[in-house]
Amino acid sequence: MAGYGDAAERYRVGAPAPLPGRGRSDEKLLTRFGLQITSPFTREAGSASARRSASPSAQGAWAVGFEWVASAAAAAEQAGFDSIWVPDNPWRTEAGDRCLECYTLLGALAVVTSRARIGAMVSGVGYRNPAYVVKQVSTLDVLSGGRAVLGIGAGCLPERSSLPDGHLGSPAGTPSLEVGERLGRLGDALAIFRAMLDDDNPSYDGAHYWIAGAMNKPGAVSPEGIPILVGGGGERIIRLAAQHADACNFVGSPAAMRQKVALVRRSCEQIGRDPSSITCTRLGVLAIAETSSEARHLADGYAAARGLDEEAAAALVTWGDPAMVVDKAGALLEAGLDGLVFSTGAMPDVETIALAGHTLTRAFGISGSSRGTSS
Repeated sequence: MAGYGDAAERYRVGAPAPLPGRGRSDEKLLTRFGLQITSPFTREAGSASARRSASPSAQGAWAVGFEWVASAAAAAEQAGFDSIWVPDNPWRTEAGDRCLECYTLLGALAVVTSRARIGAMVSGVGYRNPAYVVKQVSTLDVLSGGRAVLGIGAGCLPERSSLPDGHLGSPAGTPSLEVGERLGRLGDALAIFRAMLDDDNPSYDGAHYWIAGAMNKPGAVSPEGIPILVGGGGERIIRLAAQHADACNFVGSPAAMRQKVALVRRSCEQIGRDPSSITCTRLGVLAIAETSSEARHLADGYAAARGLDEEAAAALVTWGDPAMVVDKAGALLEAGLDGLVFSTGAMPDVETIALAGHTLTRAFGISGSSRGTSS
């Protein structure tokens, strides 16, 4: 327990103790601790020591190649993370750098991992036809031995912002979809996802999308099926998640998480669903280091690179030495969440990823997922 302090004692490091959250058993959870690999892609990775000593630049976090992405995924799984995610930004990252298409990347990561769930955190509903997304994720499920997750959201690009001609999901040459239409499309897409994942020969006629006898074979590897995760914390999105999804993911402070989890509970109860049957998680940035000063440097660098003010950074970034991180993660779980997903935006190397995974899983008495094996 040395090095973790009072926080470790509180959560009984290494012991299979009951965890904070909503009373769910681990077997029913989509994820307890996940890692989203978000660093922008370049062809040259650079050295780990160079990445560790540098601060994120205005052009984004540390530039990495696929070799580093694969190493990060493997290290995350070995360190106890039970899910691995990549963002879905087909043309750009949040920092305007180069990026990889997420489902092609996830197929590659399925080969270098064997236990962790894998998925997009999350796809924008306007990027692809929903029936095609089901086929992509079902193929990923086969490649990964039954570990795929279908992550979807309404999309967060600014209203009426320009996108490339032929943008998937909207007619060529038109601006991006407004919020109301994106939410309408999300509802149709979720209905199609559920129909194609659960039925043999489904049809659906929606306002935005339709299918007629859309077979999805091969389907899910596991009899439990492919879980659907919805990203977004708005009331309409949460109601859609309660109706169709297995999990929902939010962003924000512990206080905001309490409000979102309460809304999930009310939405489930209104339709007669057991609220504990849907996993609630939070996506944030983790800046962890052996000392608090090093961690604060990573957190400040991330916030400065993305132009975050103090309030926005506090709601998004969890930072500290291992004991501080355990305390802050515990506070988030005690807000009612079932699991936490942290991005690598402030993690300079795989050693930091390993430190993060070992800190969280040892402190909370779990050792990651054992679901599936890679094929």
